[in-house]
Amino acid sequence: MYARLLEQMSMLNQSLIPATPGAIFCDGRDYPEMVVIECSDMKRNATEGDKPIKIKRFALSCAPVRLKNWYVLFGFNSDRQTQIDTAEYGSILQMIPSDAFDFVERLRSYTAREYRFPTSSELEFALGTGSSQRYFWIDRFDNYESGYPEPMPSLTSIFVALDLPDSLSSKRGGASIGGFVSGEVDQDSEHIVLRYGDFSTTSSAEYIKVARIGKPVAGIVTVQFLIEPADDLRIEMLDEAFSQIKSYLVVTRALSPWEYAIHHCGTSANLYSMLHWGYCADKTAPESA
Repeated sequence: MYARLLEQMSMLNQSLIPATPGAIFCDGRDYPEMVVIECSDMKRNATEGDKPIKIKRFALSCAPVRLKNWYVLFGFNSDRQTQIDTAEYGSILQMIPSDAFDFVERLRSYTAREYRFPTSSELEFALGTGSSQRYFWIDRFDNYESGYPEPMPSLTSIFVALDLPDSLSSKRGGASIGGFVSGEVDQDSEHIVLRYGDFSTTSSAEYIKVARIGKPVAGIVTVQFLIEPADDLRIEMLDEAFSQIKSYLVVTRALSPWEYAIHHCGTSANLYSMLHWGYCADKTAPESA
């Protein structure tokens, strides 16, 4: 298998949100690395009557946003006021508020995940107390909302956060996905086939088969690629396949991603897409249907 496919499979696995508190995941090369933080009750001080603050399960970036995180979303842009030292690719960025909000919005758009700024309680819980750093998006009041304190600093570093589902979700859904492996998928067993083609100009029988996805076994999904990245068109097909596998089997909030993927096979979005998902319950279901 080409190194490109190996790297994409590796990144697909790294984007899975682990169940273990303290585990790290990442949505792609040079995207912010995120650490899982389990829900807890936090008391700000030990005074009698102080009510604990409920910290929901979430993920926080392991470090403030770095230059490489910015570059993967925007590239180098001299028109922006964010301070960028091109010699320090891994350096922490100091950015103005508008750039910070643009970064989070683009991160949400590119990953299809609901990234946001962390609250003051989340930062205090994760990083500890005693820091003199003020973050412009945190309100003076701990109301679990974002806001602008006054005066607003012109430049600051930022963390990003992500809400995570209840750790019991996998028990309720019963079919969470724990990893992807490359291998052969049995055509006689339940699987999904991905085919590429324009439905308005090409019959479904002429679609190009890109990959097969096996039903999860003990949380592991086997993916069999049926084409190689030999030219620009096939590279585009494979990139789209990885993107959609991530969208429908990783990023989805469905308790059973496999059932959600089967549902997608019958949607109009699947029909109009260039990459078509087809569900095959067993050997009696033709892949070209």
